[in-house]
Amino acid sequence: MTHLPLTPCRERWLLLPIAGIQFTHILDFMIMMPLGPQFTQLFGISDAQFGPLVSPTRWPPAPRVWPPPPTSTDSTASTCC
Repeated sequence: MTHLPLTPCRERWLLLPIAGIQFTHILDFMIMMPLGPQFTQLFGISDAQFGPLVSPTRWPPAPRVWPPPPTSTDSTASTCC
């Protein structure tokens, strides 16, 4: 498998969608959070049900990939965290 070098132009095209997603996520949070009381009343949901709508984590939760699982069955092996 050959990897192309990351030139400034390719880097820009990589960062553009990432920056757009980040901007949209923050804008969504800034719009949804102040409307919390109206949404909970309008849709008949509790604050606990409204929380995942504005939480900064992904839904459904992403699988945990770091730290990687230990490869040794030895209990004395040091772990990352």
